[in-house]
Amino acid sequence: MDSTYIINQDCDLLENRDNAIIFFESNEKVYILNDIENEILNLIKKKNTLNEIINKLANKYNAKNEVIKNDVSDFVNNLLKANLIIEEKTA
Repeated sequence: MDSTYIINQDCDLLENRDNAIIFFESNEKVYILNDIENEILNLIKKKNTLNEIINKLANKYNAKNEVIKNDVSDFVNNLLKANLIIEEKTA
């Protein structure tokens, strides 16, 4: 959970204040993110680890880490499976 992630270079990201649209060029798919997903993606772009993302969202929304952890982990895993983000290995 200490890994950071980067946006796949084959993705074009269009953002407004709350939402984001990801266009994945290699398979010509479009992914529309809601405001929370966009917030997670922005934290990913800022090189936050999964644990840091969970802690920041739990603090912001006054929720328990365990509640946030499953949702964030599922979303990040879905991004990884779709090849929209790539895990950066830590030394």
